[in-house]
Amino acid sequence: MNILWLYQIPTLWLGVLIVGLFVGASVAGLKLTRPLAKRLSHEQNDFVNIFVAIIAVFYAVLVGLIAVAVWGNFTTIDGIVSNEAVNASDVYRDVESYPPAVRDEVRRNLRAYISVVIQREWPAQRRGDKRHLAGDLLLHRAAHGLTTFEPATPGQQVVHVQTLRDLDDLFSNRRLRLEAVDSHLPGLMWLVVLAGAAVLMTMTFFFYAESHTLHLLLSIGLSVLIGLVIFLILALDRPLIGKVSVDASSFEDALATMNEASLVP
Repeated sequence: MNILWLYQIPTLWLGVLIVGLFVGASVAGLKLTRPLAKRLSHEQNDFVNIFVAIIAVFYAVLVGLIAVAVWGNFTTIDGIVSNEAVNASDVYRDVESYPPAVRDEVRRNLRAYISVVIQREWPAQRRGDKRHLAGDLLLHRAAHGLTTFEPATPGQQVVHVQTLRDLDDLFSNRRLRLEAVDSHLPGLMWLVVLAGAAVLMTMTFFFYAESHTLHLLLSIGLSVLIGLVIFLILALDRPLIGKVSVDASSFEDALATMNEASLVP
């Protein structure tokens, strides 16, 4: 099932939508089951209370571990993006001592590549599109200028080896970034998260409290908490897609540095 359209909803309204769905389900479920819960004896009520506490602990551990894993994946992909921008800056700096014709060609293609990443690839990435032929072409042009260059001195040979190493890292991190566009939790894991939320909320319906208002407020509070946690996991689940995603600031900084360097005589 394609849920990418959810990531195009403004973050605030997405949170309101998810929390609202859980609150609505909680209120409706409580009203429907309250007559049944009222028939439970005091001992049965205590049993339900213990059972709800056990389920709540298991569910809290589950979603806590998933939230940590999702955040870890988010920061990892953020690091990949930063490394790609750093690699481009390194190659740009490495070619300083190259012959002017080679240096200028490589630098021109690198600046164009970074511009394409910022202006075209990033908006497309946030929509879930990872097919970017223009960026691939510019990067291969820069690589062609380097791979066809023959160092004339031992010093140039040392610099050239390092430049090619940085270029390889640039290609590797670009590939990892594009693959990360599809990074997300498996559907089975989402099924477990949502089923666990449904079980926990349903169990609270059978805990009877004399004050209907108190029971309602407690159920709403629980559903708000569950909704917020699921919203957090959903928002961070796809680190390169949607409003809450890794931005292109690393590339913007790299491009600014390149443009400043090009002004130095």
